[in-house]
Amino acid sequence: MAGQDVSIVRIGVTLQKGLVLKMTRRMLRREARYQVIMVVLRSFLRQRLINKREYRMAETMMIKKYRPASGTLFSDLVLI
Repeated sequence: MAGQDVSIVRIGVTLQKGLVLKMTRRMLRREARYQVIMVVLRSFLRQRLINKREYRMAETMMIKKYRPASGTLFSDLVLI
């Protein structure tokens, strides 16, 4: 994709079955906060500070709180 101006947000949202949304700044902030928290939670899981059940519970809470555009798109990935 050299030479093309590609938006990371558009790519992230386009992954949802071809759906393209215009993200507001508020939506983008919610998505960013959600993603940062999930990185931390995955780190806790890898370090065994939390177990898989606790991770899933926290993930569900964060989805409800931040309503990210990515939603549960990546929730079925094998984490460890």
